[in-house]
Amino acid sequence: MLGASGRMRRTQYGYIIAAVVGSAVIPTLIANAFFLPRHLLPRDEADSELAQARVPPASDVPDTVIAVR
Repeated sequence: MLGASGRMRRTQYGYIIAAVVGSAVIPTLIANAFFLPRHLLPRDEADSELAQARVPPASDVPDTVIAVR
């Protein structure tokens, strides 16, 4: 760890950590704000009912899972 070895001051180490975290968080926020997958959203109420009809109810889903090796 750079902060513990004495090569950097504690504040410098904090700035580097903030920059690394920010370099991941800020682009994610921008992408989520501007690139909403609108093609996956229902267009109107008829499309919404059709989309709901395609999803099977939870009671129809089998309880067992088959493992494939």
